[in-house]
Amino acid sequence: MGSGNGRRSCSVFECGNLGDTCIQTINRKEDEKPFFDFKKIFKKPTRNLVMHFKEEDKNKFKWIVNSGCSYGVMAMVVSNPLYPHGYHLSEKYVGKDTSGFDMKIHEQTDNIVVIDVAEQSQSVNWISDSTIYVVTKLLEKGINPENIYCFIEWTEWDRKSFGVSKAFDINIDDFDFKKIGEEDNNLAGVSTLPQGIVGVSEFLDNLNISAAKDAPIGHIDGELYITPHHVDSKQIGKLYGTNYEIYIDECQRILENTNPEELLKNFLDSILKTQWFLKSKGVKYNCVQIKSNFSRFEIHDGIVKHKLTHNYENFHFPYTDLIEPTPGYNPKNNREEDLEVVVPSLKSKVNMIDGSSWWFYENDKYRKGGYDEWAIDTFKECGYAEYNQQSFKDETIGEHNRPKFNGHPSTMLYFLLWNDITTNCDFLKINKDFCKWFLDRLFEDYESDKFTENGLSVSRKFLLQITKKQQMI
Repeated sequence: MGSGNGRRSCSVFECGNLGDTCIQTINRKEDEKPFFDFKKIFKKPTRNLVMHFKEEDKNKFKWIVNSGCSYGVMAMVVSNPLYPHGYHLSEKYVGKDTSGFDMKIHEQTDNIVVIDVAEQSQSVNWISDSTIYVVTKLLEKGINPENIYCFIEWTEWDRKSFGVSKAFDINIDDFDFKKIGEEDNNLAGVSTLPQGIVGVSEFLDNLNISAAKDAPIGHIDGELYITPHHVDSKQIGKLYGTNYEIYIDECQRILENTNPEELLKNFLDSILKTQWFLKSKGVKYNCVQIKSNFSRFEIHDGIVKHKLTHNYENFHFPYTDLIEPTPGYNPKNNREEDLEVVVPSLKSKVNMIDGSSWWFYENDKYRKGGYDEWAIDTFKECGYAEYNQQSFKDETIGEHNRPKFNGHPSTMLYFLLWNDITTNCDFLKINKDFCKWFLDRLFEDYESDKFTENGLSVSRKFLLQITKKQQMI
C-alpha cells in the first residue's frame, strides 16, 4: 500500500523548521508474516458491568474534548476501533459485536469521558469556539485542567461561519436544538471508556451545544454557525423559510468576494485564539488538519491560490474514476509554497503558532500535510472506500470515493494515528500490538486474490476490476 513517513513538528512553528524529527513509518516488510494466533486472542463473549458516574468522583476521570469537521471522527474511532460505524471487522472473528475480541486495545490509566462536538461541514470558527466553550464548561463544573485533554482537527482554511442576523430575521428560536446527549442532538455527544458508564450526560447539563437534525448548522449557547458554501440554501429555505435562503445566498456572495488573505487571517486567528486559551488554562492539546493548510500556496493570476482547495493542475484528484493514478499528479515538498513565504504579511501570525503540539505528514512529496496526504500516500487505491458486511457478502462496494483531497479516508483507519498525534495525552494510548494486528489484516485484504480476507478492505485486485467495470452501487 505504501510507506509514507508521518512527521510531527517538535520545534517552533517557523519556516523551515517543521517536520525535521519524529519520523513514524507505517509499513510492513514483504516477507513479514502476521504473528498473532487467532485462537489465543478471541474468547467467549462476556457481559460488561455497568458503572455509575458520581459527581464527587469527577476528578477521578479524564476528559477528552474532540472537535473538528466531518474529518473529526478520531474520538469515535478511538473509543471503539473495531466498530466505528457498527461494522468493519469480519464476523468470522468477532461475531455481531466486539465482545468476542480478547486483545487489549486501549492502554489507559483512568476512566475516560469523551465529549465529541465535531460536526460535518463546519468551519474553523466552530472548531475554535466549540473547543473553548466545552473546556470552559468543564472548568466551571470543577474539573481540574490537568484532567482535560483536547484533540482538535482543523478543517479547510477558507471555511468561515455566519451566525444570527436580526436584519434577515435569522433566530435561534427557529431551530429545535437538543442538549448534548439528548436524542436528535446530531452531535456525536458523550461516550466513555470503558463503555457503559452511566450518568455522565446528566452531569454535563450545563453544555448548551448542538447541531440541527436536518442541516449542517451548529449552535453554541445562542449563536448559530452556518458555513454558507456547505449548505444548500434552497433546501434550508424550504425547511425554515425564504429569509434563510436569501440570507445564505447573501453569505455565499460575501465569501466569494472576500480576499483569500482575509479568510487565511480568520483561520490563523482561530488557531491562535484556541491555543492561547488552552495554554492560559493549563489544558493540554494536540492538533491535526484535514490536509495541508500551511503549504501548496502560490500566486495565480495575481490572486492567492491553494492547490488543494482551488481545483487545478490535477492536485485535487490523485486518482481517476477508474482508480488509476491521475496523469501529471506528482507533488513535491516545496518550501517555497509555504503560506508564510507566499503571503509574507501573515508570517508573524504563522510563527506565533506553537508547532510542538501539531502533527504533520511529510516526505519528499508532501509538506505540512494532514489526514488526506497520509491516507493517499499510505493506503493508495483502497484508503477512501467505506465498506460494510453486506458489501463483502455481495462482492460490491457501496458509497465509494476515489482517493482525493476532501474525499474522507475510510473511517476505520484514523485510530492508527492516535499514538503519533496525541503526544500531549498521557492517559490514553492504543495498544501497539493491536495496531500491528490490524495492519496485518488490512494488508492481507489488500494483497488478497479474494474479494476480502478479513472484512477490513476490498482487495486491490477486485477494487480495480469493479471500478473498471463501474459496478459500484
